[in-house]
Amino acid sequence: MAEDSKTGMIRYNDSKTFLQIAFESFFTNGGSSCTYYDSQNWQILYNYGIDSAIMSATYPTIERLSKEINVPKDILEKWKEKAEEEYTFGKHQNECFMEFMRKANEENVSFVVFKGPVIANLYKDPALRISSDTDIYVEIENQLDVLNFLERHDYRLDPNRSNSQVPVYENTKNGHRVEVHYSLWEEHFGPRIKLIEEMNITNPEHFIQIPVGDTFVTTFGHQEHLLYQMFHFIKHLMVEGNEFRTLVDLCFFINKYGDEIDFDLFWKQMDTLGFTKACETILSAAVRYLHMKRDILQGRLTFDITDDTYLLLNYSNNATSSYDEAAFLDYCAFMDPYVGGSEDTEKEKQLLQNIDQLGENGVMYFFRIQLLHRLHLTNREKQLPPIAPLAPDVFLSQEQITEAKQHAKHYFRAYGLTIASEIDMYELFPLDVSNMDTKDIDVYIHFSPRPDSLNHPDTRKISENYFWFQSVECRYVIRNGNEIILEKTDEAIDDKEIKPFIISHCLVYLLYMRGIPTIHSSTVALDEAAITIMGDCGAGKSTYSSLLRHEGYKLVADDITAITIENGIPVAQLSVPQQKYTVDTAEKEGFSLSDLECVDEVRQKYRLLLTDEQMYPHPVPMKAIFAIFPDSEDNLEIIKLEGMEALQIISRNLFNQGYSNNLGGLSVETFQTVLALATQVPIYKVLRPTKRDARQEILDFMLQSVKK
Repeated sequence: MAEDSKTGMIRYNDSKTFLQIAFESFFTNGGSSCTYYDSQNWQILYNYGIDSAIMSATYPTIERLSKEINVPKDILEKWKEKAEEEYTFGKHQNECFMEFMRKANEENVSFVVFKGPVIANLYKDPALRISSDTDIYVEIENQLDVLNFLERHDYRLDPNRSNSQVPVYENTKNGHRVEVHYSLWEEHFGPRIKLIEEMNITNPEHFIQIPVGDTFVTTFGHQEHLLYQMFHFIKHLMVEGNEFRTLVDLCFFINKYGDEIDFDLFWKQMDTLGFTKACETILSAAVRYLHMKRDILQGRLTFDITDDTYLLLNYSNNATSSYDEAAFLDYCAFMDPYVGGSEDTEKEKQLLQNIDQLGENGVMYFFRIQLLHRLHLTNREKQLPPIAPLAPDVFLSQEQITEAKQHAKHYFRAYGLTIASEIDMYELFPLDVSNMDTKDIDVYIHFSPRPDSLNHPDTRKISENYFWFQSVECRYVIRNGNEIILEKTDEAIDDKEIKPFIISHCLVYLLYMRGIPTIHSSTVALDEAAITIMGDCGAGKSTYSSLLRHEGYKLVADDITAITIENGIPVAQLSVPQQKYTVDTAEKEGFSLSDLECVDEVRQKYRLLLTDEQMYPHPVPMKAIFAIFPDSEDNLEIIKLEGMEALQIISRNLFNQGYSNNLGGLSVETFQTVLALATQVPIYKVLRPTKRDARQEILDFMLQSVKK
């Protein structure tokens, strides 16, 4: 098998044991049909339960087993604790979902519910099948009604979790999240996606209503929902990996609705998509380990030990090797074209050459690549027809563009770009263009009635040079790396309501079109050397940026750092002259909230506009990168990252990674910039203690590292 075949076989046995536990938990009445378990590595089995989010469902089985075999006491106690936490969360989520549906039905708001809540309805208790959010599909004519409904009921857009196809809204009162899908394929495109679109999953004629508690939901027909589940299953198998719960979900669905599904049609669809071998392997595993009804296989039942082994190792590595999983996502973004189908392998080869420079990719990489090739998912044996190009009249005419550019009244600079705007973006660096040739303008921002994407709902909402998304206040179109088109949903809306989306989302997407990656970070500089500080919200980016500014450093970028390569060296571009603060950070810095401007009411984010004197005067070479992580221990730990770990942590902090999926991962230009950062700039992981103040120690290390 693999160089780690011994470890592989152990995990293969771990996987079989966990699936036996799942079977006893979900599909028996508390008894056991198993007298021997191949694995009793309880820490691994515990990890599987955590990763698959079925702790509450499996705990009664584990408790019963503890009376028959030796389950370590600490594992049993942890399992019980997590089961209670999980069930409490699941119950809360289900109550929020039910309330959400009751209100939507009362107000006749139209959308389609799919995935989690529909599957959870098949469990004996929906709270046992937790979902972090509710997935809904919205037809284009219903989008504004749905967004207005969400707004009325205290749901607000979460920019950090949103992308063009799937804006995410969170309820400010109960935390319930809703993913609003405008497309089922998210940001995947290619010949295979074209074929699956032609199967009409989203045809309203196929929608059905099913009872859920004391109300109902509209969902896809059972035939269509199964087709979507298999696509979703295989997509994760290729790109990210699945959890064991996905097999459980599949069993519940087929056991319940199998009699209403045309299996002949299903297999014809799988043949068309090139998914037949994969489906045979997956469904055979569900029959073998979870005793699913086998009618769907129509005699295709296969227990190929090699396929079986690789499939289960894919599951187990997903659960036990989070490092390998993240590395797979970061280093193997080129796998994504296989989701949609791709006939262009040149970019893939170039990315592979870059990746090979970094050495071994780990056990996870090996097992999943082997599985994909065994299941023929690389789309090399079957050529699919190309996608038809968009009609030329879909886009605005050249005359319309010229007229829009004439409306430019204000000129600015940000992220290394010269920007002409119809609205006053005073937050950016102002420019005097009296002596400047308009040919030097990089970006135009202007209003236009009915952006083309909304006049033509068949237009692809994302491509290499085209992207659109919508907030409650405005519709935004970004295209060709040089244009941002706006249409307010109501002319009375103040410009200040839409400018945060332009400064963050629109410009970030536009930069990506130009091959420029952006990192979630704060960057400061002194003496031609930039320090970049990465981390999640609250990790300490603003804190250490402020401390460095007290040492004479000046701000280069706050929150979003754009990186370019100049003369072979990674360079941080000047972003926006502002500093963002949380409430706690603002108070520590001595600011009154009345002195600051609130830019995010939900997350309580404020900003301070800075003067030119407070900003570094020009782009600056990168000297060091620090990734800050709050840690529960008292000890401070600083680790230098290299190779695979360095690239992984940069990739995790890229803005709007979802956008890159449309072309099978990062563009070549973007990937090469990220690779240059990982190999040329020292990167440190800082585990800062939360029980004591270590700010001075961390600051001293940062200053010393730059001097080196």
